Amino acid sequence: MQITTFLLTLTAGLQVCNAAAVDTRQTDITTRPEWVSDSQFNATILTTHNQYRRQHQGARLNWGVDLTWDATLASAAKKYLDSKGTGKNQCPPFDHSGGQYGENLAIGYGTPTAAAKAWGDERAKYDFQEGVYFPATGHFTQMVWRDTQKIGCARKYCTSGASIKGWYLACEYFPRGNIIGRFKDGVKIGTYKPPKKT
Repeated sequence: MQITTFLLTLTAGLQVCNAAAVDTRQTDITTRPEWVSDSQFNATILTTHNQYRRQHQGARLNWGVDLTWDATLASAAKKYLDSKGTGKNQCPPFDHSGGQYGENLAIGYGTPTAAAKAWGDERAKYDFQEGVYFPATGHFTQMVWRDTQKIGCARKYCTSGASIKGWYLACEYFPRGNIIGRFKDGVKIGTYKPPKKT
């Protein structure tokens, strides 16, 4: 069962929407290479994000489509995950940092790929013709936001503090997406074929 929460924030005069997801199906996975190896973690996150971005033409043509890894953003994500925990495996509550970047959060997924795919698969609920913010699709729209160029993520295995036990994933994006009034330009359908409405 997924529980999704959303936070609408006001930043620099722009209304911005952030999204967070929880997967309660998590098993106690603490040694998977995708989580514990920095290089595999970074590559997994980038690969999954960029697959969705390519399908949705997620950047302006002169910038390219693919996101690049940014150490400053990864550091901001790590700082947030470490911010409220007093012990090695204690995590902050499952809530947005309120920072200056776009942000997606997930907890309890077996792999970083599963978490990022859950974000991306929200596109099945997005109304590309309407082109407005919808809480159930906020992760997806941040992933493919055309102006976003950089991503940095961090993860922490939680045994206390967060709502459930498991891997807590935080990704920061710059420039941030999910800007109210800019969804038609920020999120494109590209080559994606949405499911038929019944």
